[in-house]
Amino acid sequence: MDRQKILDNEPIQTHDILIDLKRHTYQVGNLIIKTNQKCSCRSVRDFMNSLQILSKMNLIRLDKKLHIFCMRNIYNRLISGYLDLYAYESDYNTYIINKISNKKIIKNFEMFVEEIYNNSNKNIDKKHFNTQTDNYNLLREELNFEVDYIFNSEDINSLIDFVFKFYNITNIKLIKLIKSKIKHKIKSNNKNFVIRHKNFTDDYDKNIKYYQMDRENLNDLFKIGKIINYNLFFNYKLKDYVKEIYKKDIEFLEKNKKIIKGKIFN
Repeated sequence: MDRQKILDNEPIQTHDILIDLKRHTYQVGNLIIKTNQKCSCRSVRDFMNSLQILSKMNLIRLDKKLHIFCMRNIYNRLISGYLDLYAYESDYNTYIINKISNKKIIKNFEMFVEEIYNNSNKNIDKKHFNTQTDNYNLLREELNFEVDYIFNSEDINSLIDFVFKFYNITNIKLIKLIKSKIKHKIKSNNKNFVIRHKNFTDDYDKNIKYYQMDRENLNDLFKIGKIINYNLFFNYKLKDYVKEIYKKDIEFLEKNKKIIKGKIFN
């Protein structure tokens, strides 16, 4: 790749040159970022891919140790995963629904949460709904991964800005180039995600229990671009279930609250 083209702000032609060290854990130089599925994992990967390319061209140096763990609000991650992988109509989602239905019929989000609570992930897609800290101890042993900072994966720009500042990356063209690349990848890889999850509506019926709304009715909302705020999918009982399901994540965040950048749980 032509170094001058990069500096002239031409697009980076990326490909997956990163090695996934262990389940969505990426390293460039002495920077390691750990994330999970449904935790902006594509954005983190694309960001690290861009850094890898620029590092190989000697345009940036990531020489200081920095270990970052991207985590997501447990409620947002669960409902986002449910909507993306179970509620929204697609061939893959139909396959997953049928696979689960062979064992138990899950008609709505309430039943989905109860299934995970009662049977763990035995009948549910494990990689999208496991605890975010599942393999953290393994990373500590195999990669000597001791987390320096924890970031909210729903605020990827704060993470990017922090990395730039930490490594003293001040070239405005490079910064804009990397950010535009991430933004482009989000749009191109997650067209449905952008349409459905970035435009919450305040126009909702307070009498509807959205956590009991079946898949077909949810899809009717999707089709007209009407997305209900995630909070409306939880009642007190479901919130208590989710707290128990992701108890390890909550304990981890509480133990490491001094190194959390921004807010993960409001």
